[in-house]
Amino acid sequence: MTTTKWAVPLALLFALPGCGRKPVRTVTPPPGASAMPGSVAMAALAQPKVGSAGYYLELASLHERYLDPEGAAGHFTRTIELADGSPQALQGYLGLARVKEAVRDLAGAIAALEQARGVTAKLRARADGGAMAPPGMMAYGPQGGELELTQRLARLYAETGELDQAERLYEQALRVVPEPYVRDQLIRSLVELYRRAGTLDQRIAQREALAAKTPDEVSLRVLAVAYGGDGGAMGALSPAMPPPPRPGAAGAPRPAPDVSKAVAVYRRLHELRPDDPQVRQALLALYEKAGRVDDAVVLLRTRDAAPRAGGAGPGPETPYARCPGGLTPRPTPVAVTRSEEVIRLLLRAGRREPALAETAKLVALAPQEGVGVPACVAAARLYAAQGRPELVAQAQAAGRKVARSAEDRRELAVAEAELAAPRSPPRELKALYERWQQSDDPCLRAEATRRGQVLAAMSGPPMNTGAREGARRVP
Repeated sequence: MTTTKWAVPLALLFALPGCGRKPVRTVTPPPGASAMPGSVAMAALAQPKVGSAGYYLELASLHERYLDPEGAAGHFTRTIELADGSPQALQGYLGLARVKEAVRDLAGAIAALEQARGVTAKLRARADGGAMAPPGMMAYGPQGGELELTQRLARLYAETGELDQAERLYEQALRVVPEPYVRDQLIRSLVELYRRAGTLDQRIAQREALAAKTPDEVSLRVLAVAYGGDGGAMGALSPAMPPPPRPGAAGAPRPAPDVSKAVAVYRRLHELRPDDPQVRQALLALYEKAGRVDDAVVLLRTRDAAPRAGGAGPGPETPYARCPGGLTPRPTPVAVTRSEEVIRLLLRAGRREPALAETAKLVALAPQEGVGVPACVAAARLYAAQGRPELVAQAQAAGRKVARSAEDRRELAVAEAELAAPRSPPRELKALYERWQQSDDPCLRAEATRRGQVLAAMSGPPMNTGAREGARRVP
């Protein structure tokens, strides 16, 4: 007697006609009822009609899940035949491509994905009221996942050596993709493609010529990645850690990062996109890496001083705390943030005297309405970082002079406690919190109680071994 080994488990048989699966019964709502009960409606919708495109799509998914690529491919193909250009046909082509790639039939996977792009174009045209989508837009319709489709197809073309086709897809995507993160991923993939094809130097020269004629943002971003050693600005900042080579990757070796050229490209990008925080931060980091601290300071100082969303300076009605939820700091004014960034940059560059002078200018902002207390608090933190406790006290005293409201006094008190905590013994912190308890500010009193409890728990007498063992036995 021989034993047959099934390629698909028994659970799949119940999806086949007449094999244990009950036929779908159409439920008619009684007169006067507007709709079926939710559970009955869901039961009716959960089972596709036998022989429909959805039915074969479900079968194909089961075959794919249980590693029967031949059966899955057959059912995906039948789904495509029955769906006739509908979203189910798109799912069928995508599933067929997965199965073909799993068995390393890359040509078949590419053919399926190209068909999927065609279906996507038709679906987009239908969604747009019959107007065909522009060239290059077919992979970015409302169905979702279509950018991933383009990336998969480009990757397969690159694996089969059809680098021109892969480049075409990446170029089309770059012209229309809106998200900066996705755009950066595409650019890195494109630069890697140039390198594998051995045409990186040629493409860099072409991009340089194009960027010299017109301010082409895509070309500048490609150059930024190429000059950064395939890692953009971050690659230029970390020359000792090049990206690891991909398995089987051929072509020219990755170029060494060129910080000076990366700076020039990011300067032009900053001119084109002055409000792009990624470009600005990359340029600041490159200036610092190249030792151009003065240029970095100029860039920090010339940043738009208009308040930004989530980071604007506080208005007179903005509370510093919402009781009883703990203390919530006020947003820092833009002028203070900019000065603090400049001072920290100077400190990283070892320019201690200019940093001290800039910190003194920060304290000089104290008389300004809405800026004084935050400026003094920031200056105290910076003086502490520079190891100047006497100047910390002066900045705190200047802040107390200009404090006008309970919120101002609360901000100064909390900042003073945060600076004192690392270097003060528990008894001094306890005394500080006891002074807060005498305040007429209910938020500060509540915070004093909370911090006092934390301090007592941290500074309490250590438990002996017997007490610890007894505590462990307590349920």
